[in-house]
Amino acid sequence: MKILREFSQSLLILLVGISLVNCSGGTNCDFGGADRPVRRADSALPPCPNGGGGGGNNNCSTTQTPTDALFSMGATGTFLIFDISSSNPPLVQICNNVSGTLGGLAVSQPVGGGAAFIYVLDVNGATSTIGAYSIAGGSSAALTAVQGQPFGISSDTLTTNDTIRTDPNGDYVLVTNQVTGKIHVFLVDRVNAATLGALTEVAGSPFSSPNVSSIAVDFSGQFAYATDPVDGQITVYTITIPTPGVLALANINNNPMPITTGAGDFPNHAHSSVTNPGGVGTELLYTANTSSVTAYMVNEGGSLTALAPPYEDANTDGLLPVRIAIDASSMALYVMSSNTKGLLAYQMSGTGQLTLVVGSPFLPGTGVNDITIRGETLYVQEGAGGGFGGTIDPFAINTTNNIGVITAIAQVAPAPFTTSANIVTAITQ
Repeated sequence: MKILREFSQSLLILLVGISLVNCSGGTNCDFGGADRPVRRADSALPPCPNGGGGGGNNNCSTTQTPTDALFSMGATGTFLIFDISSSNPPLVQICNNVSGTLGGLAVSQPVGGGAAFIYVLDVNGATSTIGAYSIAGGSSAALTAVQGQPFGISSDTLTTNDTIRTDPNGDYVLVTNQVTGKIHVFLVDRVNAATLGALTEVAGSPFSSPNVSSIAVDFSGQFAYATDPVDGQITVYTITIPTPGVLALANINNNPMPITTGAGDFPNHAHSSVTNPGGVGTELLYTANTSSVTAYMVNEGGSLTALAPPYEDANTDGLLPVRIAIDASSMALYVMSSNTKGLLAYQMSGTGQLTLVVGSPFLPGTGVNDITIRGETLYVQEGAGGGFGGTIDPFAINTTNNIGVITAIAQVAPAPFTTSANIVTAITQ
């Protein structure tokens, strides 16, 4: 058992957190929403003042007015901001001189829009902190440091493998630490004008959750799902009762519950994704396991019911699932591999069942660092692996005849090289 635990933990060094799907059909949000807005007039693209963030296309716009924006981090710790509202070109870099720190990114924004903040988990100093920046609305993506940032994290030893996530309603920032088995929960200030976006760690944080590798919050904001890849289980917590942000073990049967994995899996579950926020009986939780994907129904009270045996096609050609993204219409699900096997694609039924898309895995031989979806466009951060280097490339998702098939969208030049471990999006209108 000790050898198995050590192997599972070493395997997880490759992994990078969870993917939250904050959307339903027709709602413009983190991984989906309404179709991209009508293209605006092209803007002049002068040289980027920061040199493009480390390579690639060094041009940027000073006049772009995006309604949707994509964010990453440049090699020097300067934010890379892209207008993804346009259809041609699909990615336009916006000139920006705001510097943060290298680290994992997360956006806090209520489903459907509202005040948006971007957070950066910095674990490189003597003590770990969270940088915080407001994202301007009014068709702007300008960043402004939040009053009081960076915010400290209570005593804990964090590493670059730890994750930062937010909930679908934009109320909380959550940081997981697998080595110490802790979940840190921060309340986002959405009330006080002078400190909007500021973080306060809630009473009792950090909360114990053995070997926690990822966490997802349901769309009601009531339940948090923490995954343990060593013991192969999911623990369900209440997150808003009795005090907002405080985690308590949910009073349900079989908690924690064993993760249903494929025959070839270690008890290894690293990532999860919540979608279909239509209420009890329609919200789903997907898990990416060592060589399979499992779907669960989210029940009243927060309990989970496995929909079917694990989808072991995830092990196609040695693909090792580590992240999940779902399109705006909940018709296609994409699984990112921790190696260079590309992306696996599934068609989703109305009940959440999965069918492997003909032609997948897509982008074979490509090192994929991260994926995210806005509307029916899949954005892929490609590179050498490990979250360092690469380009950001857009792909159109077919939702008509060959559902789930992706097609590259032509660009003038690849987006700049990045070193961030992830890419995130926000509504800016």
